[in-house]
Amino acid sequence: MLAMARRYAQLCPVARSLDLLGARWTLLIVRDLLLGPLRFSDLLERLPGMGRNLLTSRLAEMQEHGLLERKKLPAPASSWVYELTEAGHELAEPLAALARWGMKHSDGQPQEGDHLEPDLLAMGLAMAANLERAASLHEEHAFCISGADFHVAWRDGRPRPHRGLAHSPRIRIETSAARLGRALRAHDLSTASTEIHVSGDTSALGEILQLYGLSRANT
Repeated sequence: MLAMARRYAQLCPVARSLDLLGARWTLLIVRDLLLGPLRFSDLLERLPGMGRNLLTSRLAEMQEHGLLERKKLPAPASSWVYELTEAGHELAEPLAALARWGMKHSDGQPQEGDHLEPDLLAMGLAMAANLERAASLHEEHAFCISGADFHVAWRDGRPRPHRGLAHSPRIRIETSAARLGRALRAHDLSTASTEIHVSGDTSALGEILQLYGLSRANT
């Protein structure tokens, strides 16, 4: 059994949570796995600066603490991936709250050398969504951002972002990560731009842009 490297040794739920989650990189691993399972090599590529040995150690600790599990995909993939457990998925709402806090209290401007995985914008869209507009929405919206496919699945008015292609999306939007990032900050995705391609039920485009805060009509 792995020994926990550090403990705060306080009888407090915040301290106990930090005992499990406070190590560097842990929450970023959870963030990346919230969108779906990933191979070790995928995680290593998405977390530049972490290093193979530290990633190996951190994944082992998280597995020991019941946050994730390692499983083999069925053929033809037959590769080993890391996937969040139910306890790991329960961190979606706390991470979303942390992200909203960060967006409110930081300038949000990219710094030199910052790394961006386009599929993480799926979380940005889900967090920006106006749940009052969604009501009992039950459909999928697909996005291809800088070549990365992801989708937001709406079930009973709640958004769940996922990495990869949607099964039967109502609409599909293609653009660049930089363009979508600017649109999320400015609440304005101008579909007249040649940078953007929309397919599917285009009659619903205005409604969907407002849902994700990508139209000033939603502000």
